[in-house]
Amino acid sequence: MATYGSLPLKQQIEFFRDKLNLPTKSYTDIQGAAHDQAFVVAGALKADLLNDLRGAVDRVVADGIGFEAFKKDFRSIAAKHGWAYNGGSNWRAQVIYETNLNQSYNAGREAQMADPELRARRPYGMYKHYASPNERPEHVAWDGLIIPLDDPWWDSHSPANGWGCKCKKFMYSDRDVERRGLKVVKPPPEEFEDRVIGKRSGNPQTVRVPKGIDPGFAYTPGKSTLGKLAERGLGSIGGLPPASGASAAAAMVSRPAVRKALATEFGSWIDTVLATDRPGNVSFNVGSLSAEIVESLAARNVIPESAAITIRDREVQHVFRETKTTTKAGLPKQPSLRDFKQLPNLLTRPRAVLLVTGTSTLIYVFDPESASGRSAGRIVVEVNYSLKTSDGRRGTNSIRTVTLANTADLTKDVRAGSLELLEGRL
Repeated sequence: MATYGSLPLKQQIEFFRDKLNLPTKSYTDIQGAAHDQAFVVAGALKADLLNDLRGAVDRVVADGIGFEAFKKDFRSIAAKHGWAYNGGSNWRAQVIYETNLNQSYNAGREAQMADPELRARRPYGMYKHYASPNERPEHVAWDGLIIPLDDPWWDSHSPANGWGCKCKKFMYSDRDVERRGLKVVKPPPEEFEDRVIGKRSGNPQTVRVPKGIDPGFAYTPGKSTLGKLAERGLGSIGGLPPASGASAAAAMVSRPAVRKALATEFGSWIDTVLATDRPGNVSFNVGSLSAEIVESLAARNVIPESAAITIRDREVQHVFRETKTTTKAGLPKQPSLRDFKQLPNLLTRPRAVLLVTGTSTLIYVFDPESASGRSAGRIVVEVNYSLKTSDGRRGTNSIRTVTLANTADLTKDVRAGSLELLEGRL
């Protein structure tokens, strides 16, 4: 079991093992608190490669193997998969080793420090600086500061605060402060600076961070939410080849906890959208095409640009602000809000997937929770829909509407050839 000092951390191991594998092209793909829930290695796109690297890091965190043993594992895994990574093997291995070990340890410590009874007895935190090869003068200046743990300063300054940073945070009680002749202080005023990251990856970005903290480290390890990470993860697969993205998404949503967290996050987003008067052209990454659907589409000369499925706020508002609420047959036209909030689960496990013959439009069919037995839910997804973003246009698989329909009508259309059944059954 890996330890820093003499304290083995069960929470450290749990934190690491709860992470999702997430393929990324560059370290800029996932930033900040998203690292709490994602296991990433920049440039590791293949699922098997990422699994093997994760297994090697797990040996570091759980079994306490040293750097030399990990470096051998790293080189062996890279050779096995023919992985052409950036940088020298010693440097890459050391970055992966130290970052995962340090941050999982810090997250484990944060989990311990969050205990209400312990926090009541020890309400203060001390920032403790330890020398590192890449010394930051700000970290030296923060050394010995004792600040209440509920102060927002810790949200961005809880160690580690950069690559190779070895600083720590310790809890103090009133008695500790008094006995040692120390003083509880207000945090120093924050100064911010703009930093450019991702220059070598071909995807440079300018980010604003507190001075003295490296980009991607201005967060408290262990405090991010799984739902937000899952939504970001589904968004990141948009930059991968569709087959790779579909496989990555399937691995992600195979965990019930992830599906539940994603649906919860989506439900909260829906509530916000419906409470807004005007849509802001904001999208939510709600699901993914399956590998089987990607293959079926390719066989019909429909080549998705990505596997990600998104929905915009304007489409959400359109569904629930439609004035006509019933079909000609008297059936409800719109799904219930409760059904709608389950779109992440419905897309993962649909009753059937149909293709509108001769088009690139998919229809995901689901069983509505509150409608009659004759009804089926329809999620209409336009493959390679051109979506306008702040930096131009990109192709995505966009949900255009969600309605209810008569199951018999869908069956009739399949028999007539206007709809084609790709998977499942009606």
